[in-house]
Amino acid sequence: MEDRWSALRFLTARQPCASALPFQQHPIGEIAGDAYALWKCKNILAAKAANGLALIARWQGREGGQERANYGLLLSELCDVLGVPRPDPAAATTEENDYVFERGVKDHNPDGTASSRRIDLYKRGCFVLEAKQSR
Repeated sequence: MEDRWSALRFLTARQPCASALPFQQHPIGEIAGDAYALWKCKNILAAKAANGLALIARWQGREGGQERANYGLLLSELCDVLGVPRPDPAAATTEENDYVFERGVKDHNPDGTASSRRIDLYKRGCFVLEAKQSR
């Protein structure tokens, strides 16, 4: 039984919604604390799931809208549902834009020329996202 509860504590301690367990001095208290952490995580995940479904319902079927007009709002709302920070306002210099919409990049062509382009959403060291219009 101890192995099962140890594994449970291991899992709940790594969840962003798990708080410090309140009864850590006694084995029964540890179980109650783990149950509380799981209950709290379950409720937070259920709320995120409900918010995610609301986000899907809001945006589903909105075909034909302008990609550039909608992707920033959609991705900002998605950040809220996921509980992560929204992108930062863009700075004047590209080097300072670590997590922004519309990050400027240079595309070097085979003939030696360069074209200025934009990345729809960029986070340094994490990802590049290019939005595409549905239809």
